[in-house]
Amino acid sequence: MSSNTYVETVAASIISQLEKGTAPWIKPWQPGERFMPFNPSSGNAYHGMNAIWLLSVMEDRGYSDNRWLTFKQAGSLGAQVNRGEKGTAIQYWKWTEDLPAVDESGNPLTDESGKVLKQSVRLQKPKVWSATVFNANQITGLLEIERTSLPEFDRHQEAEAILIDSRANILYRQSDRAFYSPSTDTITLPERSQFHSMDGFYATALHELGHWTGHSSRLNRDLAHPFGSQGYAKEELRAEIASLMLGEKLGIDHEPGQHVAYIASWIKMLQDDPRELFRASADAERITKYLQGREMLQEKVEEQKITEQVLNPVMVSAIDMPLRTNSDRIYLDVPFAEKDPAKALGAKWDRTEKSWYVPADISLEPFKQWMEPKQTLHIEPAQNPELEFAKAIKLAGLVLDGMPIMDGKSHRVSVEGDENSQKSGSYVGFLDRHPAGYINNYKTGYEGKWKSKQRQNSIGTKDVAILEAEALERKAAKVKEQVQKKKEEKQLVNHFSAEKDLVQSTGGIQI
Repeated sequence: MSSNTYVETVAASIISQLEKGTAPWIKPWQPGERFMPFNPSSGNAYHGMNAIWLLSVMEDRGYSDNRWLTFKQAGSLGAQVNRGEKGTAIQYWKWTEDLPAVDESGNPLTDESGKVLKQSVRLQKPKVWSATVFNANQITGLLEIERTSLPEFDRHQEAEAILIDSRANILYRQSDRAFYSPSTDTITLPERSQFHSMDGFYATALHELGHWTGHSSRLNRDLAHPFGSQGYAKEELRAEIASLMLGEKLGIDHEPGQHVAYIASWIKMLQDDPRELFRASADAERITKYLQGREMLQEKVEEQKITEQVLNPVMVSAIDMPLRTNSDRIYLDVPFAEKDPAKALGAKWDRTEKSWYVPADISLEPFKQWMEPKQTLHIEPAQNPELEFAKAIKLAGLVLDGMPIMDGKSHRVSVEGDENSQKSGSYVGFLDRHPAGYINNYKTGYEGKWKSKQRQNSIGTKDVAILEAEALERKAAKVKEQVQKKKEEKQLVNHFSAEKDLVQSTGGIQI
């Protein structure tokens, strides 16, 4: 199937479902009723337009299982596609390619075992290939799987964490309106007590948070469209599909409500340009990853009384900085999306360390997949953690102007291929007992954690104190510079004010 034929087929099916009110993002569901398409052979969920397309096929054909496999994958699991079954075509668009990572001299970078590291490079034109997949309802021999939704408390806790960790400016008003204002970068919501359920509140809040990601300082979408316009409807489509994706991950129920008012606009949009659905789905995937990434960014962020330290920096005594070893626990590198399987196997959450760990009385065998960090860039050891982190950031395609600022806060930067003042990357770094950080390239889709090669026990408390003191000194110097600048501006204003008074009192003309 050609790319154009595939696009037109998908768009026609979605348009039909929009007309019937059954399109994936406008059909209501209760917690535990909706599960996004998943490939049990690869262990991966389907993303973007493929996820929306397979959901729509499930709706049309009445499939109750969210598992999809190729004919060959079904056979590898000891199952078989039923005779006469018709598969569903999907397409993959690859915009990046992994190439060997090199240093400033052009030499390949390797990890501890000598394996050459890879870096993602943006392609000028995407590589497109197709596959035919079958739903589990079309296959005999697959094991039954038990599906359970998160308890209400857990799913609300997860949703609340996303709101908090986003650091978005949210205002609550006694009204019936929920909206995001790009001009003030503010979300306005009704009071929580006005919603008929907490699921309803979080569904609305996450929808508006989806719009919030479009700000120029974040994912930089075009939000300058008046209410009721086609551009406004396009942004609503992105936020609604993102609400579907994120709501399913959290188990939050979905009630489209007022958003169904855009159905006519969406139908016309897809009739005029069938590819808009693909662009919207890709943007929705970025929104979902960004909001989930915000939680990851805050994994190690703790409330600190930094103001006094910045204004009055002091050298921290090594005696006051004990190392946290927790040698009785084996910690895991569990991505947010995989926390439920880890929890089901017996992993426990350490609130202090903000990490999952294996209790002493449980075998480590089932947790091997999380024993080594995923998507973590390993580079040659460096005496300076900032330099080490800088190399990891550059390997991810981010562009740095000098050294990274490792102050525990998120910093937006440009990535390779950005134009003008565009900033499609972010990083956050920590200079604590074990220097670590998080890197996100929103253009390539890369997101990964970084940890210094210098383990906790190899960094002395004195070294930590020096590094943190240096960071505080930099902050203090910046504050001092800002204070001096304001002082000079005030002196300049006073100077011109005095001259003006003198001219007026003498009746002269100032030249």
